[in-house]
Amino acid sequence: MSLLPLRVSSLHFRLETTGLFRVPEYKGALFRGGFGEYFREMVCVTRAPVCTGCPHLSTCPYSLVFETPVLSDRFRVLRKYPNAPHPFVLTPPLDGRTSIPPGTSMEVGVTLIGRGIDYLPHFIQVFGRDGTRRAVRGTVPAAERGFRDWGKTVGV
Repeated sequence: MSLLPLRVSSLHFRLETTGLFRVPEYKGALFRGGFGEYFREMVCVTRAPVCTGCPHLSTCPYSLVFETPVLSDRFRVLRKYPNAPHPFVLTPPLDGRTSIPPGTSMEVGVTLIGRGIDYLPHFIQVFGRDGTRRAVRGTVPAAERGFRDWGKTVGV
């Protein structure tokens, strides 16, 4: 049995607070929710309030990354399920601080898997200089200070 190649790219975005940043102890929902909201704003061509029934579900970057519909021509194994696993993993800062002072560096990890790598420019734009504030729902006085990419292909 031969192994199929699986593309994986691990990114780490370094953000620096530019003002006091008040956050919940677990920051995952804040980062993922704001990230998804801004990602959708960037790419949605219909501007409809929901994706249900959208004629672009099979080609829309937001749909393919965040909704991940099971398309019968691509996901034969998953055809019984409405959604496939998302092609990314977001790792927020994991410390328990709820009040982060100005000038503090934070790192947000994003692992793109398979076709998720095709949307690398979108991820970079969301966490880039213009998107950082919006990617966490306007609550973070922060600026992007760089990112690292450790792209690799592994066999599975």
